[in-house]
Amino acid sequence: PGNSLLAAWHYRFVYALTAEGAGRAVAWGWAVLAALLNGAALWLLSADRFMLEPFGNPGILLTWAPASASAVLIFLALAGSLGWIRVAIVGAALFGTTLYAYRAIPWLQGNTFQEQYIALMTLHLPLLAWAGVGAALLWPRWEADNRFAFLLKSLEVFIVGGLFGIAVGLFTFITVGLFDALGIQLGDPVMRVLVMGVGGLMPVLAVAVVYDPALPPVDQPFGDGMSKLIGLLMRILLPLTLIVLLVYVAFIPFNFRAPFENRDVLIVYSAMLFAVAALLTGATPAAGQALDPQTARWLRLGMLALSGLTVLVGLYALAAIGYRTWEGGWTPNRLTFVGWNVINLAILSGALVALARTDDGSWPATLRVSLSRGMVAYAIWVLVTIVAVPLIF
Repeated sequence: PGNSLLAAWHYRFVYALTAEGAGRAVAWGWAVLAALLNGAALWLLSADRFMLEPFGNPGILLTWAPASASAVLIFLALAGSLGWIRVAIVGAALFGTTLYAYRAIPWLQGNTFQEQYIALMTLHLPLLAWAGVGAALLWPRWEADNRFAFLLKSLEVFIVGGLFGIAVGLFTFITVGLFDALGIQLGDPVMRVLVMGVGGLMPVLAVAVVYDPALPPVDQPFGDGMSKLIGLLMRILLPLTLIVLLVYVAFIPFNFRAPFENRDVLIVYSAMLFAVAALLTGATPAAGQALDPQTARWLRLGMLALSGLTVLVGLYALAAIGYRTWEGGWTPNRLTFVGWNVINLAILSGALVALARTDDGSWPATLRVSLSRGMVAYAIWVLVTIVAVPLIF
């Protein structure tokens, strides 16, 4: 103690002996098995007989995420310590909720509300599937650091899954192009294999690459690899986002009525609230990670400014939604996005308060608690939207 050189070697050796330093072997056998199962399920569910009548929307829009989440849970149980009872409970809940959404479409009044509900379900059932995986992994350890670690790993999985999706898109494009050059038109079953079958492999493989099924979320490695890259990327994007938002806020007075008159502008504002919440999550260090004092100070100030500006813009957007609702009445879309805006504003306001009250080195822990509460709010509102909208409208 007191000797910096010996202390540095001590912690270096401790790091080298941990799972994070030693790395891990991906359970490719179980991952490929679960991925093939999901690919086969998505290929089957994309058939015409599961079409959403009378609108002609493919039923796979509602079923792909719950099916993929079930396959991910099967992989986590086969390759790790996740209990099969939890897998069965969450899988049954996802199946039942998806079936409810599928059967509830005819309950809504008029084709307009039905189409809105279908569009909402294409967004909310994937969020429900994500929440289901989180519930299975976090039970019974619901502490803030564990929830926040799940959020960070989810962000990694989404980014890796997006990269895999780009690869699948290129593969499909090249395959179709090669056969088209020979004058061969691939039939619907083959196209479904290329798009849904191969695409169905990606969610499970992305989880297998990123997540260690033998460890709970809070014990996952965050100090190197993709985790370190995403953290650096989010911290680089933070000042750029702040500059863009400052410029945009300066222009709001010159086009003040745009969100009051244009629904597309409101959609952009709602997406911005989600994006900023994700950016703050990715930029916040996980439990056990340390930042040098200067980096921590500037990061806190940047996040504080970004949160404050986003809350102002979010309140402006919420006022616009309220005005449009007062003028045109409630619709499934307006009800849903009012709820999302209120939740995101509460999360960002909580982050703002957490950053403003803790100006010492303890702000990451306080911010992790604030942001991790959003996961619970997201899950509750997703379930309320799916269940309550057909009953209200």
